Amino acid sequence: MNHLHRFKSAWTYRTATVTIVIVALYAALFAPIFSTDTVPDIPEDQHGLDLDQAYIDLHKITALPHPYHSHANDIVRSYIRSRVDEITAGYDFVHVEEDFNTTIFRLNTFETACFQASNILVKIDGYDSSYQEIGGVLFSAHYDSVATAPGATDDGVAVVSLLQFINHLIHNRPRRTAIFNINNGEEDGLNGARAFTQHAWSTIPDYFINVEGAGAGGPPLLFRASSIAPVRAFLGKGLTTNTTTYRVPRPHGNVLSADAFERGVVRSATDYSIYNQNSRKRIEGIDLAFYKQRSRYHTMLDSVPNADGKGKEALWAMLENIWGAGGVLLNSEAPSVTAQDAMPAPTPSVYFDLFKRYFFVFEQSSLYIFNVVFLTVGPASILFIYLALPWYCGHFDASRHNERQTWLSRLTSLFGGSPRRHDEIDEEVQREGFFRAIFSAVRRSWAWGNFWIPTFLFTSSLILHILNVKEYHFQITYSHPNTVFLSILSLGFIILSLILRSPLTAKLQRSPQTPQTYTLPDRQNILLHLYVFTYFLLILATAALSGLQVGGLYWISAWHAGICSACIVGGVEAFYARNQWKKDMEKVRLRLHASQAGQYIGLHNGREETDDGDDASEETPLLPDSEAHHEDIVVETKEDDAWWILQVLLSVPIPVVMVGHILVLFQSALGQTLSDGSSAAFVYGAVAFLSFLIILPIAPFVSKIHHYVTYAAIVTFIVTSLYNLSAFPFSREAPLKVFFKQSLQVKTSNVAPDLSATNNTGEVIRAITSITGVREHIEWDIVTQLPSSWRKILVCSTETSGRWIGLDTCSWDSGADMMPYPGGSPQQPWLSVSAERTGDMTIRIEVKGKNARACRDSFDERQIVTYSLSGDEQTPRLRLTRAYPGVPGSSIKFWSREWGKQFAVEIELYSMWAGKPIDDVEESATDDGLVRGRIACEWAEYETGMIGLDLNELEGRGFRKPQIPALEEVFRFLPPWATVSKTAEGLVEAWSEFVV
Repeated sequence: MNHLHRFKSAWTYRTATVTIVIVALYAALFAPIFSTDTVPDIPEDQHGLDLDQAYIDLHKITALPHPYHSHANDIVRSYIRSRVDEITAGYDFVHVEEDFNTTIFRLNTFETACFQASNILVKIDGYDSSYQEIGGVLFSAHYDSVATAPGATDDGVAVVSLLQFINHLIHNRPRRTAIFNINNGEEDGLNGARAFTQHAWSTIPDYFINVEGAGAGGPPLLFRASSIAPVRAFLGKGLTTNTTTYRVPRPHGNVLSADAFERGVVRSATDYSIYNQNSRKRIEGIDLAFYKQRSRYHTMLDSVPNADGKGKEALWAMLENIWGAGGVLLNSEAPSVTAQDAMPAPTPSVYFDLFKRYFFVFEQSSLYIFNVVFLTVGPASILFIYLALPWYCGHFDASRHNERQTWLSRLTSLFGGSPRRHDEIDEEVQREGFFRAIFSAVRRSWAWGNFWIPTFLFTSSLILHILNVKEYHFQITYSHPNTVFLSILSLGFIILSLILRSPLTAKLQRSPQTPQTYTLPDRQNILLHLYVFTYFLLILATAALSGLQVGGLYWISAWHAGICSACIVGGVEAFYARNQWKKDMEKVRLRLHASQAGQYIGLHNGREETDDGDDASEETPLLPDSEAHHEDIVVETKEDDAWWILQVLLSVPIPVVMVGHILVLFQSALGQTLSDGSSAAFVYGAVAFLSFLIILPIAPFVSKIHHYVTYAAIVTFIVTSLYNLSAFPFSREAPLKVFFKQSLQVKTSNVAPDLSATNNTGEVIRAITSITGVREHIEWDIVTQLPSSWRKILVCSTETSGRWIGLDTCSWDSGADMMPYPGGSPQQPWLSVSAERTGDMTIRIEVKGKNARACRDSFDERQIVTYSLSGDEQTPRLRLTRAYPGVPGSSIKFWSREWGKQFAVEIELYSMWAGKPIDDVEESATDDGLVRGRIACEWAEYETGMIGLDLNELEGRGFRKPQIPALEEVFRFLPPWATVSKTAEGLVEAWSEFVV
């Protein structure tokens, strides 16, 4: 019996026990969250995949930057094609194509692009004949990189993973047909994926897996999903075939990333959107992407040695995900879609992982039903267990003045303690004095606000703290996100602890008990307020789910369910406590009755005398001391049982784990997007909000947490805050990203409208170097370190539109020693341009860039009705027969497979006014009948990006390598804590104006 008593007393609701449980619980929850946020070790069983060969391929592909308009791109394509031929040779069910025939014409409101594809396509026929022409699975990755990055994770890892998966499927033939689109041209408009949608094989797949890189290594993330069907491939059970069991051992994904992407929080685009919006056949699929170390993305640090979590381990993480999810999709027996009109509506899903081991996926409609059930059944359950059941069992006895409580008073007593009558308050004022009565009133008010007041102060303090950090050192989250999180978390705990543990509030929290009124424990009052708080959150989450299909608020549903369960447990505890309290009160009444009876008998026999010996009067009580006994006897409510532990387990772990995962994901994905122009207020506000949600669940129990924990939190807050305000935000591991561009104006002729404008001299009028970055560092810490900017007129301005909105751009005259060279023969001009009026409403423009295959025509005040492309006598003729009547197009881009190709475009124009031809409107004073515009070509090659390439073998003798001295200067003199990426599609743009 003593052992049982000791065991029960060990779990009593007291300071030591609560402190140990809460601290141990948070440590146990956060340890696996952070420890699993890495790439896995490479297992011995590699499912027959040749990781070593994939690692060799990765080094070959990512040796140099290889954008679409580079010679290194041609070499990478040749290598990939040779590997595909080597893998697939001798198998009649495998088909390989190198798509040199597709030319796409991409049109949006202000821009048209002509792109010549060079994709490498592989088709592996499934063994089930019913799935060979329909019901296939598409796997997509792009082999081009940006000009400033070797492209290890964007997207070299994906390419070599697909090569290994092709090899695996040849030896483990799948049920369904597998299509592989290793495409070119993703980085500058998703052109490779657009080209695939015009290919005959694009109607075969029902599902797709697009493999991308938006960071530099780490565990790959299930970034987006169009419907629930492909997401189920990540469930733990997997799928077993005759040869193997396909499953994803470490699934990692969260629907919140898709919600953020859809709403523009992440400024990026992937081939996912092209496949999912395919006009020929909509395909359901997923985006699988790297997301960590965003600061290395699109820079020279996106290389194999710099991959987060080690290059080979990151490669295995991606390869295993493709193998597991791809194998499940390729061998499933789900029905296929034969036509676009038969495609069922996609089923929106909710998905998330816990500790990269447990993966959950369900339909949004299921979550909606869950929310509605808890919005309706939850309050009814709370009212039943706290009011209806105790009333039915007779727990609500008469008050001191034998008046029954109303239902309203009982309801309010749940959140504010026992009700008080006006005559009781008047009596209290007379008995205790005015000021003590005021304190009693404040105490009763505190019973209503003991959750909302700390929450308000908590939120206000966090906002002030975030504004302080944002104002003085807002980039600190770039390299030290965990110290920011710790400072906010410790501040939140300090506020809750000081408010709910202070001597004043501790006295306020002790609700007065009366002999015949049971009062709920203070933790239960706060839990009920927390239930109301999460109830309102659940209403908002349900509205967002039904109206906007925002599934990322699933954690609110789980949190509310946990709080509701904890309140029900508290109701059960209160029910049993009331039962015991009622029994104790009956015993008190019996003892009091017996005592009063004895006093009455003694008085009747003349043996009872008053204590002071005074004679009795008419004011002397009939039963001496009876009222005193009645008022002084109070039945204490004890909390010796372990009900509170069950409440802790129901109310704390769910939000801490779910929100903790979101916080870690958020910091990794968005913490380093500040250099891209993301809002610092949004980033820090989100961190503060998530930290608030992590610490708030302990509010009901914080009054029992030892003050030593508060002292530790104060020290943590001071140390982390000082560090956040003083530490330099950037480092070699987390460098500041800036963006480079050089623009050259080439001399042109200004001629009459009836003559042609030609220029073959290629004389450069001026060269301007521009670097874009965050305002606080771009001018004084970056640009002033570059010698070419010294003693120059520096023009800095803030971008107000476009992709780089919010960032500052500093420009200066490059100077003669920073003049770039496009490559090729020295005798050739930068640009060969011809623009002529062939009719009142038609123009013919020809442009040829030296050693270029990306050019652009832009128009100032006219819009294109129709246009066609054609080549000269020396180049293959290409003509666009499709017309776009009435659709504006202020720019036409050309992407060619060939180097130095001449682009010729014939354009029919119409006036800006009301969409009417120029002959149908009156000529205004500003309309002189001339057509003005700009012709430009772009280059992306430079010396350090071409080390090891012998272009004489590619282009012939006398070929001179391209040079961009201004970029090389940035590489040499950029601070070690900064790195450079590209601003536009090319590193150098040479342009020429025309007037015809």
